[in-house]
Formats: sequence, C-alpha cells, structure tokens
Amino acid sequence: MNSQVQKQDQLDLQLLQASGAGDKQAFSALYRRYYPLLTRFAYRYLKQLDVIEEVVNDSLLTTWQKAGDFRGESRVSTWIMGIGMRKCWEAARKLEKHASQDLDSVPEQEAPANDMERWDNRQQIEQAMQHLSPEQRSCVELAYQSGYTCEEIGQIMECPANTVKTRLFHARKIFRKVFGHENVPIPSIKGETP
Repeated sequence: MNSQVQKQDQLDLQLLQASGAGDKQAFSALYRRYYPLLTRFAYRYLKQLDVIEEVVNDSLLTTWQKAGDFRGESRVSTWIMGIGMRKCWEAARKLEKHASQDLDSVPEQEAPANDMERWDNRQQIEQAMQHLSPEQRSCVELAYQSGYTCEEIGQIMECPANTVKTRLFHARKIFRKVFGHENVPIPSIKGETP
C-alpha cells in the first residue's frame, strides 16, 4: 500500500472515530468523501436515481449511527462500501430488479471483426451485467470499477476471498457468452478458482 493510500486510510479512521464520538464536522468531512463513491457504486448497480439517492443517504446514515462500533478489522473505506453494498442489495430485492437469469437465455454473439468493434462494447457490458447475480455483479463492480482486492471484497461482502474469485470466474463466463469470444473486459485474477 503506498503512502498516499495509508495517509487517506489514517484520515478516514480519525474522521470515523471522531464521528463515533458525535463530532458532526468530522462526519461531514467523511460524508463529502464517500457520498460520490457510494453514488457511483449505487448508480452502476441500481440505475434508478430516486432509489440511488435513498440508498446512499441510508448508507451514510448507518455509517453515522454505527461509527462507534467500527472495530478496525478492515479499512474504513471497505467498511463503508460494505454498508453501501448491502443497502444496494436490499433495494434491489425490493425492486425485484436484479433477479438472476438463466445463462441459456443469454444470446450468443460473434467475435468482433476489428479492434474498433472489440472496444466499442458498452452495451454488451451492460447486457452482461444484467445477467449476473447480485453477488457476482457486486464482485465485478468492486474489483474492476472500485479497485478493491479479492481479500477486501471478501471483507465487504463478508465471505472468503476464494468465494469472490469463484464469483468473478462465473461472471467472466457470462461475459464470454455475451461477447462471443474470450477477450472480455474483465481480466482474470491471479489464483482465481476455475
């Protein structure tokens, strides 16, 4: 971990501890830092602005209420993103928006003819993401959009790192089917379960 990340982690810890003691200014600083991160995550996951706003605010309210309970077993960012992810799952269940679909219902695509077509895949990515279970989708989002390691994702999702690797492996299979070739936009992770 580089020194900049360590400094930010230390600042986050100080802000969270002060928030847990009732310091509203400290929480305000934490809020300003995590509101955009949680909003981006929730948007990619839920896509409904009114629900996203509610989920993000609920996540940050829970952070304020539980700040004193933080035990320091993970990074503050991991803890807060875990709260946000669970709030997204709750919202998705209420909306019944993210029901898993049978892999056989995913239409097969032919491999793109040139590099331009290969990288012009935003719609295919969205299509593939809709075929993932909530757990797989969260793993993909946290790994490739937010940059968390498998171990950190495991902490966020409260599961072993090997479970995260397995979920990413199965997500990649769905991406291969949607893209119709092996070159998918989510790379393998070292030690990933086949």
